[in-house]
Amino acid sequence: MPNKAELKRRRAQSQRDKARNRREEEEREEEETKRRRAQSQRDKARSRREEEERISRLARAVQRQLALDCQPGQPAAVPEAQSSTISLVAIMEARSAKFMRDIARMFNDTKYSDATVVIHSKKLPVHKSVICTQSEYFEKAFQDAFVEGSSGVLTFDNDSGAAHWRVFEYLYTGDYSDDLSHDFEDDPALLKEPRVYALANMFFLKDLKALATAKLQQKLQELWTSESFPECIREVYATTPESDRAMRSAVVEVAKNYVRELGKKVVFKDLIHEGGDFAVDYFESVVFPAPPAVLPTRPQAGGLFGGTYKNSSAW
Repeated sequence: MPNKAELKRRRAQSQRDKARNRREEEEREEEETKRRRAQSQRDKARSRREEEERISRLARAVQRQLALDCQPGQPAAVPEAQSSTISLVAIMEARSAKFMRDIARMFNDTKYSDATVVIHSKKLPVHKSVICTQSEYFEKAFQDAFVEGSSGVLTFDNDSGAAHWRVFEYLYTGDYSDDLSHDFEDDPALLKEPRVYALANMFFLKDLKALATAKLQQKLQELWTSESFPECIREVYATTPESDRAMRSAVVEVAKNYVRELGKKVVFKDLIHEGGDFAVDYFESVVFPAPPAVLPTRPQAGGLFGGTYKNSSAW
């Protein structure tokens, strides 16, 4: 049996090993964050180029078709009815793309702004025509403010400031950034999507919930090994009701796929020992696996960017 000195040495060695593992994990997460940031910037640049090329092609197609339409003596490349349809579709797509870019440029711009949102003491100019048409929450909030004679300012001091910022970025652009350029203290990598999801639920933004779920699934393809994965699961289950299954199912599915690997991690065992809804869902998924489900993909925007607003009298 080891003596006291040996036990003390082993404890010290164990503490050093844990500290080293933490440092290595933090370094890996930092490297992964840098890699994701660089990849995100490359993806955005590529998307911009592709969008510009698409619009340019549409514009050239419209110009060619209009030139043909203006030359009645020339044989048409396509039947007249089809020609008109092609021209109309190209014009409408080009116009729609320009409209979306114009809306995106209005984000955090005081020009034409008619209201203000204060997020943790930071002011964000907003446009009621953009946010109220996508969210019944904001429509009612500004209606109540008008009745009460308020100056049209909404204040959000609770929850994550970074998550609030991402919600408003989404309302203008149809997406949100993984890295914020604004001076908010950002959320940890695996807590960003759960916190955006919780706010999307509060603001009645159904498609933003789907987008946040899809983004988290993508992150977890690489970050399921992170020591912060259990904390991500806790956040998901703490901020969603039992009836809201999308993000809960996403983290359960990842945990089930790596049941052997995660079962060796102390932080994951601690999570299971806590019990609660996740432990039940996890047990059922492993013991009684359901048929493969079609997981949410990047949603098609409804309204402007997928807000669930409808002219309802529910309020």
